[in-house]
Amino acid sequence: MASIVRELSVCTDCIFFIANGDLPENEKDAERVTDAVSEWCRKHDSAHMVASSNSDDEAEFSWRPCECCLSHLGGSRHSAILLR
Repeated sequence: MASIVRELSVCTDCIFFIANGDLPENEKDAERVTDAVSEWCRKHDSAHMVASSNSDDEAEFSWRPCECCLSHLGGSRHSAILLR
């Protein structure tokens, strides 16, 4: 049975990759996203990151850094969960 390791508030680039495997067209941004998700999973003993639904946070505009890739760009934040 899976257990929740951590809940994250992530940017649109990260949620698209986590949910669908879609990456930004810009190679530098794509590398930033894949490296960040991989690092989170590696740090937590091969955990798996999944998109989540949290109506309190969904698509809310924020200047907070993405909790996954640490991007400081403003934009929507979405819920993701790290599972083990």
